Amino acid sequence: MFCVLFDVKIRQLLAEIHLFSLSPSFPLTSKYIYDASKAFPPSHNAKYLFGLYMPKLHYDNNTACISGQFLSLALRHSICTILVLEAMHRTLERRLLRMDHDRDQLIHESTNVQEVELPRRLFRRLGSSKESLGPDSDPLPILRYLWQRKESMCQWPIPSPNSSNGYPLVRAVNGRSIDLIRFLLDRGADPALRGALAIKVAIQKKDLKLVKMLIEYEEKVVLEDVTRKKKKVADRVTVTPTMLDMAVKADARHIVRYFMEEKGAIPSMKALLVISGANFSIPCLIVCLKAHSLGHSASKRQ
Repeated sequence: MFCVLFDVKIRQLLAEIHLFSLSPSFPLTSKYIYDASKAFPPSHNAKYLFGLYMPKLHYDNNTACISGQFLSLALRHSICTILVLEAMHRTLERRLLRMDHDRDQLIHESTNVQEVELPRRLFRRLGSSKESLGPDSDPLPILRYLWQRKESMCQWPIPSPNSSNGYPLVRAVNGRSIDLIRFLLDRGADPALRGALAIKVAIQKKDLKLVKMLIEYEEKVVLEDVTRKKKKVADRVTVTPTMLDMAVKADARHIVRYFMEEKGAIPSMKALLVISGANFSIPCLIVCLKAHSLGHSASKRQ
């Protein structure tokens, strides 16, 4: 019994030292301290992140506002889980209740700030083997929490779906995380970033479903004159000859047909020779030759 109480007191002391030092290296000083730090409650980790970054960002410790810059820095830490974010939210709400300032103005200040830059650590394990994935390796739950707008006094700044120049979407495509891909696209992720790298990854995986999801908007049905009609919208990305050449090189024939027959992509001469020498369907070859002849005549007129 004495040993248990002694261990509890030691862990409480370690938690106080951690908050006093505000050092990210403190848990790494020994295995015992590291194991103890993993058991720190969410409220402790929230206090630690507030203390670590609020003074650096010139925030008053009693502020009820939270900026995108603070959340961007806090999310880089693996201790910043949903439970820790909820603890931060409760802390800010309590502060707001104690303040005499105009609440509407404080809410405006807390949301009208720069977007939150999502850290790469949330997406780095996507596409890894199942053995290397932990219980917290799926970034979708924390993303849903960050994006949701609670009907409360304090609201979070909105994360950027194109953080790190489109890194989240590329990793989601690499991991074939359909739900995450759809979540990011619905919130404005741009597949054209990095030279349409997300689409190129989908082509390399020979996944037509992913390619279509990235290029086309999901068809929405609207009611007009009591009849159901499909609303036509432009594609997110225009299919380029480079994408078509990559599909030909990867021998992704279903994607090649999709690019030429549905998107009107014109292959290069090198790709045309590969297509004509391979066992492609006759309609695909006809479309390919027509596209080349039209492109050649258009260049002559110019």
